[in-house]
Amino acid sequence: MIRLMWLAACLLSVVVARGTAAAAEAAPSAGADQFFKAYVETFAAGDAKKLAAMWTADAEWTNGVTGEHSSGRDAVEADFAAFFADNPGARLTGDVERAKEVAPGVMCIEGLAVVSTPGGEPATSAFTAVLVSQQGAWRLASVRESAPATPDTPYLKLKELEFLVGDWRDDGGEAEVKTSFRWAAEGAFLVRTYSATRDDVTTTGTQVIGWDPRQNRIRSWNFVSDGSFGEGLWSKSGDEWLGRQSQTLADGGVAAATQIIRRVDANTLEVQTIGREIDGEPQPSTPPVRVVRVADEDAATDATTAEGEQS
Repeated sequence: MIRLMWLAACLLSVVVARGTAAAAEAAPSAGADQFFKAYVETFAAGDAKKLAAMWTADAEWTNGVTGEHSSGRDAVEADFAAFFADNPGARLTGDVERAKEVAPGVMCIEGLAVVSTPGGEPATSAFTAVLVSQQGAWRLASVRESAPATPDTPYLKLKELEFLVGDWRDDGGEAEVKTSFRWAAEGAFLVRTYSATRDDVTTTGTQVIGWDPRQNRIRSWNFVSDGSFGEGLWSKSGDEWLGRQSQTLADGGVAAATQIIRRVDANTLEVQTIGREIDGEPQPSTPPVRVVRVADEDAATDATTAEGEQS
């Protein structure tokens, strides 16, 4: 039920566009923030009827890849109900490329969205949508989804993560953590090396971050000095990057967690780990930790070289 991701990303774009629209693009209306918040809360509750009420009565949905088409609020509600029954706990994230109010009370939106379901593979798609204002409230009038465009090179798709290139250290936290990000393979991958010292014991690791053209998303592979290894799937939501990680532990156990990375400014990150599990048993989330950039004259060398080779 891919259409649900378009709903979340469409609404998210209203909020994102408020701070980023160019002069030629009118800012979304003041009621958009409330509409987005209500949508997210209703989606989290799995309330198909209330979500369908956020569409217009004659709304249209089209899948440009499969040719599927639905008309009307009743059809939308039925789709929601079926989706929530089959996918409890689904998560939606999105990223907006363009948002423009083309007429009073009419907004056109384009971007990317990701839907993740427990036990399933996240799916990424492109969308175009129209929001209209009816009786003082935003509602979805039409949504069209399509396959996302394939980037010209892996570097171009990873370029949004270029702000990570350099050397970093945790500012506080229970362990002393040092991290470095560098471009590798002519900009096709980002490589993170890190060390964590806790109680005089140091663990080191290497993480490789790349673009997966089959899944149309960013993936990571992690290797630790204690013999553990794992992988992650990444998506962007507003100013945050979310990575769902799975790890095979040194003792044969299995761990999972979601890491949230938020860029505070050019030299500061905020990192938090939530949804932690070990062998299926829930673990406490970690509090947000500040990560600050460390001066290094060589930190940007590989990034500059990679960008030059791609231009």
